[in-house]
Amino acid sequence: MAFVRYNRDINSSVLVDRVREQKSVMLVPGDVYGLDGYVRIGIGAQKHHLEAGLARLADFMRA
Repeated sequence: MAFVRYNRDINSSVLVDRVREQKSVMLVPGDVYGLDGYVRIGIGAQKHHLEAGLARLADFMRA
């Protein structure tokens, strides 16, 4: 797993919900670990799943 910091004025739980709804990407909000402003990314999946999810997340964050 990896914790990734983001630079947006939005709570991590709200961000994770929006990413899930709009891009079908599952993340864990950092605020459940006391780390609002971060998301947790699981890296145990197959490489092509991770790459696709990261591409969708990047697309969401650029919008």
